[in-house]
Amino acid sequence: MRIYFLSSIPAALYVGGAYFGKVSDFERFAEISLQDGLPVRFDAEGMQPLQFFLDESLPLRPPKGVDVYRLENG
Repeated sequence: MRIYFLSSIPAALYVGGAYFGKVSDFERFAEISLQDGLPVRFDAEGMQPLQFFLDESLPLRPPKGVDVYRLENG
């Protein structure tokens, strides 16, 4: 599944513990299976890190501070 990552505040993005790059309103994406349950962390300067797991519950119950959109043909 193609997962897009965006942030309203510029932040460093870590996926599976590895640095994935800086995100803001410019998207980054990766092909990730929700069955893998990878940890994700957004680190924005001066803010508490936002952490959650990319798992099958994410589309149904996104954590506080996370919006999930399902794109048709996406």
